[in-house]
Amino acid sequence: MRYRVFVDDVYHPLASALNSRPDKPRLVAGGRRTRERALDALHHAKPRTAVARLRRYLVDAVVSGSWQEEHDARELLADCYASSGEHVLAAEQLVLAGQKERLVELAKAVGDVLLPVQPYLSCRLYWVQASALSALAAQADLVADQEVTGLIEQGLAVLDEGAAGTLVDTPLFGPSKYLAAHELLAGLMSRATKEQAARYLALVEDRAPRDPNRYHRTDDDHAKALVQIGRTQPDLIGRAVGQLLDMLKGQTHAAERYGSDFLLDNLDRFEVRQRLAALAAEGNHAAAEMLAAATKPNVATPADLTAAEAAAAGLLAPPDSGPGFYSRGTGAVRQSVLARFLPPDRRVNLVQAQLDRARLPHESTGNRSEYLLAASNLTEHLPETPTRALFEAALREATDPAPSLADDLTAQFSHPFGAVRINDKQDSRPAAALLAARLARTPEEQRAARDAALALVGTDDGADYRVAHALQQLDTDLDDSLPYLARLGWAVRSVAAMHWARSSAAPAHVGQALASDPDPRVRRALAREIAMMGPSEHTDATRERLSQDVRYSVRSLLAVADPQLA
Repeated sequence: MRYRVFVDDVYHPLASALNSRPDKPRLVAGGRRTRERALDALHHAKPRTAVARLRRYLVDAVVSGSWQEEHDARELLADCYASSGEHVLAAEQLVLAGQKERLVELAKAVGDVLLPVQPYLSCRLYWVQASALSALAAQADLVADQEVTGLIEQGLAVLDEGAAGTLVDTPLFGPSKYLAAHELLAGLMSRATKEQAARYLALVEDRAPRDPNRYHRTDDDHAKALVQIGRTQPDLIGRAVGQLLDMLKGQTHAAERYGSDFLLDNLDRFEVRQRLAALAAEGNHAAAEMLAAATKPNVATPADLTAAEAAAAGLLAPPDSGPGFYSRGTGAVRQSVLARFLPPDRRVNLVQAQLDRARLPHESTGNRSEYLLAASNLTEHLPETPTRALFEAALREATDPAPSLADDLTAQFSHPFGAVRINDKQDSRPAAALLAARLARTPEEQRAARDAALALVGTDDGADYRVAHALQQLDTDLDDSLPYLARLGWAVRSVAAMHWARSSAAPAHVGQALASDPDPRVRRALAREIAMMGPSEHTDATRERLSQDVRYSVRSLLAVADPQLA
């Protein structure tokens, strides 16, 4: 059917113009048949034929004014182009169809290739602009330095229109041009000028204060941008800190997730410590946890010790799970941060209690991981004799965890044909390996913890991160294992990169391979470690390669350490 609405439509001018031709029929013959023939070609792995038919389907949809079929044709074309490696052509179809989520997925999948979507920022259609902005936000690290200022100006112009009430955008459904502009600015704000950063702070200032437990859809991007401004604009740090604390006061999770490290770095400036203490006194758990993490046990205040006692009582309280009732979430990790101030003999009992809970049959694997991670936070300066027994128990959990009735119940709802499906494929063993690494004291224990951790690589989505964290806790020689570690998951490869930079005996070819790693997180880890270690003959060639990296986040790490590379 031809496109037809009963109100004045300013968003679809082509369809409206085509619809105003009464001499043409309202039906386009063959459009649906062309689509079916294209799908048949796709099914039989004939991409060339499928593309030709899909382009005919697209032409028919545009000529007939069928907006829905036009978007359908563009999505199918994008799938066909992407599966054939033509990512630029796929991006063109997705951006014109306003498929923001799929365009962002494509942008992340192409690695270090910047999709050329910038010309679409001048399109009159808001969904096309929104999709292009989101794609650029996903690839902000790849934007050339000379183009950053102009893109930030375009993002700020969208915020200006939103503040003035003149922005043409979707009222309910995505993609939203306003939200996409926030995403782009969050990705580029570390490269903004001082004037642009100050203008951004003024535009978002009224979004920081809020009533408790009230959230905005821009909170994540707001917090990220504030941290970037605080780390790159010395004259604006106070304003960035103030907005983050206003967000934290409203119990905004984004301020804690993205801004906690930045706030702790400025703990003794801009009254951050005093404001966090005031928030903690009002019952703000995030503020209390930040202060506890930044306070050394030997300088704990009476208030810290009172909070530690309360946290210890929570860690020793009977668990919620039991026969016939399986709960999710324990709060043990947060409590363990506060319980760090207790003396070593008390913390030994707490660690043992968490290990005992990790073997209860009614606890799920997710709950067990929380108990083990909580125990990891309590291992500092424990006595040698009980630590040996705790290490053996942690090693047992890393290799032979007890069966879980809660997991057995969940497994019954994992079949893809089931009416009710629960996807919970966590594994508690990586958390146990991290605990074992924290408890290992002797060289034999260190090697046992290392072997247990490496055996768990790839067991679940979060395993490699905890395995990498465990390896960082161990004082073991990894030189002989570097070629092997450099071929595992990105987290373990990052550990290999850091160890290679520290070891002058590590093979040079491993460093060159890591400097060309397809995952930018590995290259960032290598660049950060090289910058910390300073110039050396061992790292000079790798440093030179990383200083020319296509990603700003990689080369900027070296530019900070060496102004000549800026």
